[in-house]
Amino acid sequence: MAEPVLVSNKICIVGGSIGRDSARKYHGTDWNIWCVARIYDFVSYATLVFDVHQNADNRTKNTTDAYRDRKLILQAPCSDYPEAFLLPSEELQEEFPALTSSFSWIIAYAIRRGATDIALCGVNMTHVSELETQRPGLFHTLGMARALGINIILPVSGSQLHTGTDVNFSQSFLPTLNNLEGDDMAKKVVIIGAGNGYEMIRDYNDKKEYEIWCVPTIYPVLASYRVDKIFELHGTEKWKPGIDYAELENKLIIPRALTEVPKATIFGPEALQAKYGMVFSSSIAWMVGYALANDVNEIVFLGVDMENGYSGQRDGLFFLLGFAKAAKVNIVIPETSKLNIFGKSYGWV
Repeated sequence: MAEPVLVSNKICIVGGSIGRDSARKYHGTDWNIWCVARIYDFVSYATLVFDVHQNADNRTKNTTDAYRDRKLILQAPCSDYPEAFLLPSEELQEEFPALTSSFSWIIAYAIRRGATDIALCGVNMTHVSELETQRPGLFHTLGMARALGINIILPVSGSQLHTGTDVNFSQSFLPTLNNLEGDDMAKKVVIIGAGNGYEMIRDYNDKKEYEIWCVPTIYPVLASYRVDKIFELHGTEKWKPGIDYAELENKLIIPRALTEVPKATIFGPEALQAKYGMVFSSSIAWMVGYALANDVNEIVFLGVDMENGYSGQRDGLFFLLGFAKAAKVNIVIPETSKLNIFGKSYGWV
């Protein structure tokens, strides 16, 4: 079946949360308006309606109404809706590894159709059931979109995609993947956090093609291993007791010059923010941004789970992982890590 006709390369995606009414300003313009089936009764002016649930029990009357109006697009063929449009599901799953929600599917399809602008209205993903995998997958796919130069627009008020982080999609932000002026470093890095799995550093300790980076929290535990860089993003009042920071010399990476550590390496946060946007919501995100800016081709994560009190910091990290995917950087995450949301497509049977 032919793909649905688009009126332009500008796409407004509408969800059912706070801010969905802001989609009305796109009605009657040259924007395509896409929504999920469950809110079609509220957004009857939508030009395309997505239902990515293969389980019929998850479908509603809105799915049938969208089919009647010749606006329905599905993830797979369905005998109840034989003439519905179909997503290129296999191809999307191959290209986009974090299709963990309806909105990740929709954004991925927008990218595939050549979108230049994507507006998100009523897409917030703040319910507790969405935080572990669905929201991170959304940010991963948005990161891929921004890496490809697609403009991301959020409502001036009402959007909760900023909540709990410093993620900010600046419309003037047009990223490139060129190196920052910087480090003569290895092109493969291992980033180590303080969560489960950090002990796998042993598998990389003797592999000189990898640099090993860590946060100060775990550094004392790694004393018997090779560590090449220690990233400290906090002010001195939050430095970890028991570490002689001055003794680290240029292995210590900090955002500002400090008299306490005169030989530390300064990485310049403004340059990373100018390159990737205001997306640095954790120390790990800063480390990933630094790696990407120095054109690494592989990043390994060990002991990085970002759960419990740190789950609110996931947005920026997954945004940058989407950037990495678009830049064809190999990302290695242990299967047991809570960070590994990949290969689990929402709605797919």
